[in-house]
Amino acid sequence: MAHRASPIRGMISDAFGVRGRRNLMAWAVAGGIAYYLYIVPERKRDEEQQRVREQARQWAEAAAAAAEQKK
Repeated sequence: MAHRASPIRGMISDAFGVRGRRNLMAWAVAGGIAYYLYIVPERKRDEEQQRVREQARQWAEAAAAAAEQKK
């Protein structure tokens, strides 16, 4: 085993293949791209679904109130 400055650094290097600053920056860029391609759209979709559910609940309450008034 080669001499390493830090055992944690060596563990990260072995686990993720990070071997230097350029490689680390490439991982950071890839992580940022993945975040914007996967996480952001999923959160927006979840927020939209929540808005739709809330609107449906409000419509159902309004319909129930209107039906109650007709009685």
